[in-house]
Amino acid sequence: MIPVPSLAPETLRLLMEFEGKPRLKARLCEGGRYEVAYGVTYYLDGSPVGPNDTITEADVMPLTLNALAVEGAPVWKQLRAGLVLTPYQAGALAVFAYNVGGSAAAGSSVVKYLDEGRFEDAAASFGMWTGATSRGPTPTEIAKGIVPAFPLYDRNTGRWLSEDGQPCSYFRRFRGLLRRHHGTGCLSLGLDHAEAVKNDAIELACEVRWNAAKTRWEDKIIRQTEFSSVMSVARKYPLASIPIASEPDPPKAPAPIIPVDVAPLPEIKPAPPALPTPPPKEKPVPTPAPKPAPATPGVSLPNDFDPNAGAKAMVFSRRFWGWVLIVVGRISFVSDATANLVGGPASAIAADPILLDAWTGMAVMMSGEAVRWWGEKKATKALK
Repeated sequence: MIPVPSLAPETLRLLMEFEGKPRLKARLCEGGRYEVAYGVTYYLDGSPVGPNDTITEADVMPLTLNALAVEGAPVWKQLRAGLVLTPYQAGALAVFAYNVGGSAAAGSSVVKYLDEGRFEDAAASFGMWTGATSRGPTPTEIAKGIVPAFPLYDRNTGRWLSEDGQPCSYFRRFRGLLRRHHGTGCLSLGLDHAEAVKNDAIELACEVRWNAAKTRWEDKIIRQTEFSSVMSVARKYPLASIPIASEPDPPKAPAPIIPVDVAPLPEIKPAPPALPTPPPKEKPVPTPAPKPAPATPGVSLPNDFDPNAGAKAMVFSRRFWGWVLIVVGRISFVSDATANLVGGPASAIAADPILLDAWTGMAVMMSGEAVRWWGEKKATKALK
């Protein structure tokens, strides 16, 4: 059990807003009981309000505050010890218990979520309490012609009737209760509810169904305004911050003042503003040297061959003249050798000159090979 917490000033404002003007003459409420003041159904001594009872304006606030305390007691007892509520949370719980009854509030999911520290879930759970069980329509509803068309009721007894014409109860849901409890949820979070639960901002649509297990009519919710939509508006209107009530600390004796001699600090002149640092100069980016063209597959190039040196005329190339000598020498050698073979014995006389000529062709060819080899070794340019 927690001690009775302090209630925020907005607690009574919210209660009186949704209860309307105080009733000095008893009236029958939707729950089937008679009430006075701001919906109070019993007096200070606990006796119930009767159908013809009247009170004075001086009785309104004592009856209201007494009902807040009586209905709140089971709730404070149910909450775990050590739980500290803000005045807004305590005020929301008090007006909630005031409306649905202390015992019902103590066993609700609202208290369960507060115990677990799930404050937004607790705030949303207030909106689950939108119904009340009644035995029949109120005289005000009958007089204004706002009695639901179904189920039927007996005008003589003022009771709801079942499908077979027997008196029964009717669990009704009220849009006014949804507005009220969504407003209570806003209060618990320290938010002003005025804009968030305007009359045209809250919707509740139901259809009537027969509950055979409970032998009563019930309103089945088809759609309703969720608390998340209400809170998205209410967040724009936070209430003033109120510290959590707690025991004040005992006053402390002031600490003695001890005089201390303090040398004056030297005057510190501000440093001159730093000059702006010039941007760093950009270094020129060196142009990479062109890569040599890849060698042609299958061709072996000499080590000093420069493929980028350009073309060279053939008449100035040792490779060219080496090939010329090779070709001339081979022609001479083949010619003389052929003549010797074709002539046979008839040419034996000319053997010496032919052999001499053949050997000369061989020498020229070998010289051409040497010149070509030297030219390829020293080559630096391609022939054209």
